[in-house]
Amino acid sequence: MSQVVLAKRYAKALFELGQKKESAQAYASQLSSISQAVNGNEEYKSFFESTAVSKETKKDLLKKLFSSAKVDEEVQAFLLLLVDKSRFGILSYIVMANQEILDSQQGTTRGVIKSSQAVSEALKKEYEAKISKIMNKKIQLETQTDATVLGGVRVEVGGWTFDDSLQTHLNQLSDKILNTTF
Repeated sequence: MSQVVLAKRYAKALFELGQKKESAQAYASQLSSISQAVNGNEEYKSFFESTAVSKETKKDLLKKLFSSAKVDEEVQAFLLLLVDKSRFGILSYIVMANQEILDSQQGTTRGVIKSSQAVSEALKKEYEAKISKIMNKKIQLETQTDATVLGGVRVEVGGWTFDDSLQTHLNQLSDKILNTTF
């Protein structure tokens, strides 16, 4: 069974548990924070991926992490279960799948706004509002810098690309010039 399919099953189970407790968003947030902490530290990552380290040792470390951070009991039990089942390595996939489920429930579509320079929060919000109106969905954009975008921005959302880059405008101008008869 592929890691993505397995991650979706675990994410769905955690989401359903969170819904029953009216804490689905909190669970997702806690899971994401823990995943970032583990995957952001090479030592932690290699520790949890190692087959030479016992499950009990991994669980002990997690319990120490839980004592220093506020983590719901259900999320703690979920993470310990992942260790028991040797599935901790798919935690980042579970976080992504869980976020997809939450987004679906909330009617949110995520996308990326790319520019050669950092995009201001105001410009990001402006594009979110414009594309939300066009697609009739709540849009949430993540910003990325991309050196291939010479000027302007390129927004990718839900399989659509909204290209307001300098290159696209130059191509359109070139097409108009070439197609004009004198």
